[in-house]
Amino acid sequence: MASDYTVPIDDFNVGTFAYKVIQGQSILLDLLVPKSLPSSECPILIRFHGGFLVYGSRDNLQLTPPRILQYALQSNSVLVSCDYRLLPESNGRELLEDIDDVWSWVQNSLNEALGTMTNGKSSADLKTVLLTGESAGGYLALQLALRRPTAFRAVIASYPMIDMRSDHFCKAYAKQMGDYPQIDYEVVSQHLRQLPDGNQPTTRAVSNLPIAMVQHGTYTRFLGDHPSLFPIEVLDGSPQSALSLPFIWLHHGTDDSEVPIDGSRKFVEKLQELNPEAKLRYKELLGAEHGVSSEINLIQSGEWEEGLKVLNKYL
Repeated sequence: MASDYTVPIDDFNVGTFAYKVIQGQSILLDLLVPKSLPSSECPILIRFHGGFLVYGSRDNLQLTPPRILQYALQSNSVLVSCDYRLLPESNGRELLEDIDDVWSWVQNSLNEALGTMTNGKSSADLKTVLLTGESAGGYLALQLALRRPTAFRAVIASYPMIDMRSDHFCKAYAKQMGDYPQIDYEVVSQHLRQLPDGNQPTTRAVSNLPIAMVQHGTYTRFLGDHPSLFPIEVLDGSPQSALSLPFIWLHHGTDDSEVPIDGSRKFVEKLQELNPEAKLRYKELLGAEHGVSSEINLIQSGEWEEGLKVLNKYL
């Protein structure tokens, strides 16, 4: 999702840690610690990558907006970037277990890891935690906030997947998704037969696999059907959580053909119905497509700069 401007990765020290082990397989996260980090308590930025919950990895710079790294540097925040199990080999409830375990690791192990990386000079402020993610990562950031509504200061959800009950995800018909052609479903069938990434992958290169799933209406077959997987249903099932949620900054392109904006609109409508005083900034990025187009719009429209001013009031 990164646009063409520079990704300042060289300004960080990076450490890799296992936050859980499943059947002998470690699931990893990276700590990106600004080299300029002061000797003090530092805010925490937990970021989930995009990729339809099907592809991507914690360290794929192609899927990392430079603005996230720049924000971590500017705010002297420790950035936690996580892998998680992927569809279709795993299911949505297993992914939610993973993000719960990321938060457990942050609470129980982050300070020790950070102390090792900074020779004891810096520590993590567990009372100042921001969640962020793009597309599928935005979905995971919102889901973790819904599961722990009082644990975090804010959520930045960029063009998030939200309404996977919609026809877009559940029904088979010709769908123009970005620049992708119509993908033959044999792509999915062959993948399931061969399992080229193993039985439980946590990283995968960018792929047209999820495009085929969505175009052929089988996405929720792999995600699952439990109400906990669908943010709007989570709000409906626990309306009190809407009163406790942190500040949510949500932005979405009006011309998004991969993850249609209607899901974000429905989520905002439901949240405001349940809590008219919800701490929310919602911005529609006019004319923006998914990913890079939205990233460019976010910067050039001034929404990123203006939204940060609001965000900082909650940190």
